[in-house]
Amino acid sequence: MTMTPAARWGAIAGCLVLAGAGSAGAILWQASTFDANFADIQKKLTDEGARQGFIVVVEETGRDWRSRDLSVRFGGPGVDMRWTGKATFGFGTSAMLTLDTAYGTAAQFEELGIVGYSDKITLESALASADLKWSWETVPFKIMEDKVILADVGAMSLTGTGDMTAANFKLDGLMVGDKAEKLVVNTLTADFKADVEDMRNSSVSWKIASFNYEGGEEKVALGESTLTMGIRVTGEQKQTDQDGRKVPSAIFSLDYGMKLGAMDEAGVRLWDEWEARAEVNEIPEKLLTSLAFHQPEDRFGVLAYLQYAFHRQGLNINLPVNVWRLQGAEASVTGKLVDTDTGLGFFEVKIDSAFADNVPELKQETDIWVKEGLLREEEGRLVGHGIIDSQARFFMNGKPL
Repeated sequence: MTMTPAARWGAIAGCLVLAGAGSAGAILWQASTFDANFADIQKKLTDEGARQGFIVVVEETGRDWRSRDLSVRFGGPGVDMRWTGKATFGFGTSAMLTLDTAYGTAAQFEELGIVGYSDKITLESALASADLKWSWETVPFKIMEDKVILADVGAMSLTGTGDMTAANFKLDGLMVGDKAEKLVVNTLTADFKADVEDMRNSSVSWKIASFNYEGGEEKVALGESTLTMGIRVTGEQKQTDQDGRKVPSAIFSLDYGMKLGAMDEAGVRLWDEWEARAEVNEIPEKLLTSLAFHQPEDRFGVLAYLQYAFHRQGLNINLPVNVWRLQGAEASVTGKLVDTDTGLGFFEVKIDSAFADNVPELKQETDIWVKEGLLREEEGRLVGHGIIDSQARFFMNGKPL
């Protein structure tokens, strides 16, 4: 059956009415959900702030049928700041808060030498999803003293998810110093990821576009570089708690990665690339916690436990990749620290003859090592096989170091 123009337009109008009614219903539903959770959010932020020694006050300062006006105050020793903004409801809920630069500490920024700073916080969630995305962004600003720029800070941003399994940071450049001494960092980024099933399995990677330092006659330049770190649960063991009970305790591994770009110092190329990867395995949960949260006065106890974990619990450090590259040649030092019946570890040194020829100071040292038998020439490469005996003495090619 063919619809008449009037029927067609009537159907379209009906769909629009239904869509409008659905949108209004969704907005009202989101508003009621927001209101139902607001008191709980207020309490959690206030309680967590108090535990950390800060004052956090979250208030609703106004409302209409599709939005709520909000104020968040943060206070602590020497700081009192406030962000204000609005939560709006539509096809999802979004909130944006901006720093009140006329209130508290922010009103004194220019007196403190912080010029041009402002930031905003944004939160978004979809209509039919519990997923939350958030971001924190700043504009470029300067740090000054007596009208002299001490630091020029580019725009920064930090974004992430509500479950904290992913976050990304970006800094659009940084300059610190003056004409006599200056450090310049170009774009810096960082990415964090965690396992949804187990947040203990996580990784973070840093990337820097370039780094330059000038101070008097000293000049250092570093090309594009990356750093990575990962942690994961690899097993479980029984530990004795304070009450003498055997309780499960996780075993962790740490992975580190590094790839540094070309490095120049005073106009001399040190390397075209330096790449390394390290692994720390069989780390007891108790040791990891002690290393992360120990106080300075506890350092001897932590060191003693570190030694115990190495000698008795299998903790080991592996360096499978550690290589410098220069003009097509390579030099590397790899090895492993592990307590065995025969010693405490082993290592290997490999230096291309062409690499040593390109670094005069290294060439002088390798010539001496060859004469002493520490290094041997093998197919255009200097090689040394080393061990660490049970008394922590180092030997290479059978010769003591």
